[in-house]
Amino acid sequence: MSAPLAIDFVSPLPPVRSGISDYSADLLPNLAPLCDLRVIRLPGQPLAPAIVDRWKPQDASVTGSDGRLPVYQMGNNEYHQAVLQLALERPGVMTLHDVVLHHLLVEMTLGQARLEPYLEHLATDHGWVGECAATARQWGELGQAAMFSLPAHRTLLRRQRGVLVHSRWAAERLLEEDPELCVRQIPMGIPLPPAAARQQGLEFRRRLGVEPETPLIGSMGFQTPIKRTQQVIAALGRPGMEEA
Repeated sequence: MSAPLAIDFVSPLPPVRSGISDYSADLLPNLAPLCDLRVIRLPGQPLAPAIVDRWKPQDASVTGSDGRLPVYQMGNNEYHQAVLQLALERPGVMTLHDVVLHHLLVEMTLGQARLEPYLEHLATDHGWVGECAATARQWGELGQAAMFSLPAHRTLLRRQRGVLVHSRWAAERLLEEDPELCVRQIPMGIPLPPAAARQQGLEFRRRLGVEPETPLIGSMGFQTPIKRTQQVIAALGRPGMEEA
């Protein structure tokens, strides 16, 4: 019988206020029986006592040692800066939760008044188009278009042994941009709520004065402009949407 696959799991974890943090906490108990699992502690991030007690996270410096496969959970916000740096240094398999990583790049460069690394990164990932978009920033351009149209992930993803995404749309988008990537779609596993959750939900509706049959729409996870919550609220305010 062959030895189980040895995995180093790298992700933000609770109490970090991120949807990927919560996703990882749900995933770990299901992943552990399938492999030799070691959880990595990201530098500078807190860990809930329950996570420490159960998973005994190890320092990030051991990531990928002894032939272990790093498995990265990658998102588009500041909590994933250490994930990105580790994945560049020690490639593995990456679950890409956000197709666009440009906002994280801005946090790491322009957000710290560092234009040159921003220009270099976009030029490397997107050629002359990226260089032009980055140079425009130097002259005070503050538009959002480049942040959504230039995903700024090519170098990172090409370094990995494989990339996992949760939707067919995301897989098709990545392969359209870079046909040489090794990409696989794996549906996101979401745990079913306990039976008591229905009563909790009904109580939540009662407090808000919302009828049990009225649809509710929630926006979960890290709240940034990319979630487009403001646009959703504006749409829901239109005539005909009163029941949502």
